[in-house]
Amino acid sequence: MIRVLQANVNRSTLSHSLVSRLVVQKKVDILVITEPNIYEAARSGWYADTEDDVVIKDVSNRVASRLNFRSNGTVALETSKTLIIGVYISPNVAVSEFTSTLDTIQELISNTDKKISMVGDFNSRLAVDVRIREVNY
Repeated sequence: MIRVLQANVNRSTLSHSLVSRLVVQKKVDILVITEPNIYEAARSGWYADTEDDVVIKDVSNRVASRLNFRSNGTVALETSKTLIIGVYISPNVAVSEFTSTLDTIQELISNTDKKISMVGDFNSRLAVDVRIREVNY
């Protein structure tokens, strides 16, 4: 079993450090941080989306993992059995950017045969019709 923790630290160095303590206490394997402190994330070897709004890391070193995908607001880490997707969508995005991110996530999910863990902040002031689609593997 992989233990995944997601936190929003609102770009705070102190919050970033406190989450790191929680990781040790709870024996977390994969940590996903939205709105990370960019200085902490840069020096600690995180995988980040293209805008540094969401980062992901194998913090336990017990899980063999590799970067699978990164784009604006989305980063994915792959293990032997699981695809872990971290997402951050700003509450200020346009409808087109919001739906584009959802389309990207749907494509990631459709193109894997692994178990999926998706965490993050799906902020939006938009009224969007979201539908769950069945995907045949």
